[in-house]
Amino acid sequence: MINFLRELPPLLDVEDALKRADGNPDLLLRLLDGFARQQGADFLHLRTAIQARDADTVLPILHTLAGTAASIGAADLGDQARAVEDMMRSGDDNWATSVEPVLDRLSAILARLAQRPAQTPEVDATSTAALPSVKPEAPHILVVDDNDMNLTLVTSVLARAGYRVSQALSGQQAIDAVADTLFDAVLMDVQMPGMDGAAATRRIRSLPGPGRHVRIIGMTAAERSRAWPALAVAGMDGFIGKPFTATSLIDQVRAEMSSPLIREEEDEEEGA
Repeated sequence: MINFLRELPPLLDVEDALKRADGNPDLLLRLLDGFARQQGADFLHLRTAIQARDADTVLPILHTLAGTAASIGAADLGDQARAVEDMMRSGDDNWATSVEPVLDRLSAILARLAQRPAQTPEVDATSTAALPSVKPEAPHILVVDDNDMNLTLVTSVLARAGYRVSQALSGQQAIDAVADTLFDAVLMDVQMPGMDGAAATRRIRSLPGPGRHVRIIGMTAAERSRAWPALAVAGMDGFIGKPFTATSLIDQVRAEMSSPLIREEEDEEEGA
């Protein structure tokens, strides 16, 4: 399997992908396998939807692609998908032409990944069974993301850095988890189907009990200057930009968790 990674350049930037996977080739192989299954299942639907100019079907598939491509060494594909996604959200009718290079690049990657050697039996991406053991007093972080690949990557990086990690695949799961458990922080994906990260944060802030005060850090590929004002109003405390490497993720998490909670200071002033 390691030899397979050596054969992927220049189609994929394996060196960059390994940086994002904390230098762990086994994790990268799991991510490649997950990407091939996920995007392979969606590919025919994507091609058909593009031909039919069915934006409602194309948009969520592009959003997932934009959020996961960098983790397998295809940051350029993620950028292309994100650019078309932005066109579609802004109502630009030229998206159907602009998406063709995305489809061609994705097709080439999936064709190469189809030649990968047989993997070990599939592992549930949301399982924490294979994670390294951590101290029971380590900070406990809830990671919220609707994408299995992103959950796998972020959870593995945080656990290897010594954090306890729990997972949620939706905004509602995050609300339920915070209502039941006192976390040190929540890493909240901003763009999720159904209830997005901002809506989930507003619901958490309205919960009874101490959970409503948990530190919530948004994760998004959107530019900070554009996204942060609305996230702050929703009740988030911090911001981590996507995509990230393992090192930049840990650095940002540590920086966010060591910064003062401005909300708590405001609450104290109001109660004085």
